[in-house]
Amino acid sequence: MTDHPSTQPTRQEDSSHQETGSMQSPQQLPSMTGYTLWIGRSLWGVAIVLPAFLLMVYLYHMPSFLQANFQSQFFEPQSDPFLSQYLFPTLSMVRRLSLALGGWLLVAIMCWRRTDRALILWTSLAIIGISNFSVHVELLERSVFQHGWLQGVRALAAIQAWIGPSVGLGIMMVIPDGKPLSRWLRYLYPLFTILPGLYAWIWWSEHKAYKPALLGISEVMLVMCIYLFIRFQWTKEPREKLQLRWMIAANFLSAFVFVMYATLLFLPSSSDNTLIILKRCAQEGFLFIGYLSPLLTFFIILIRFRLWSFHVTVNRSLIYGALSITM
Repeated sequence: MTDHPSTQPTRQEDSSHQETGSMQSPQQLPSMTGYTLWIGRSLWGVAIVLPAFLLMVYLYHMPSFLQANFQSQFFEPQSDPFLSQYLFPTLSMVRRLSLALGGWLLVAIMCWRRTDRALILWTSLAIIGISNFSVHVELLERSVFQHGWLQGVRALAAIQAWIGPSVGLGIMMVIPDGKPLSRWLRYLYPLFTILPGLYAWIWWSEHKAYKPALLGISEVMLVMCIYLFIRFQWTKEPREKLQLRWMIAANFLSAFVFVMYATLLFLPSSSDNTLIILKRCAQEGFLFIGYLSPLLTFFIILIRFRLWSFHVTVNRSLIYGALSITM
């Protein structure tokens, strides 16, 4: 009678190990040790220090950003000085800082509740890259970073604006069963790798931010959602189905809000200030939700349900990290 309560958790634990062992074979999941671990730590250190430095630069120049007359190319220009110089820059700054600081907070919580080294080394890069993307975009657009040594900051912002979201969206393409991507996706890997680098270089050298980037993001998110839905229909593992259900929901929500944002952006401008303010608030809200949904998905499936196979995430994302973004 006294042995039964102590042996029951052991049996349950053994059965859980058997279930995870059936999904994670040693041949498909090499352990993250030796050179792989040191490479991961080095990448994590560089990829964490770079956005932290850019965020400090952004906070240092924030008072001058609020005082300068600035028209972002991601929003239609406004003739009213109150809207263009005070209200709209403040709304954008609140949205950018909320996402950036919220991403750092999620990473801090994961570090505090760490369960796996890959949880800290790789998923934090995705959260930081996506949450700080809007900050890096503004650093690219500001004219103060087009002269002198601040052009180096602009170049770093262009690199991070490309690498950050590509890591995050690439991780969302990784499936925890250890299988490689399909053949047509492997053939498209050089295309998806070269185009973002060329775009980042043109973006930095010509000092432009292109509206078609929004359509590209929407298309990538929609294609990824379809791909994950197909994998959801094929898989037989309940654990993978639950994870894919969360990722499909996040991708669908992000794709929907980015499509709505692009639709509002290309609508003709109105002369009524009330409609202009409502349109801009809706755009800021869509951007906030669009970037927040994948962040919360990472956080929920890692911390609450622990549904990720971390070794698969690290090793597959090292190969396919830049596959799923064409900005």
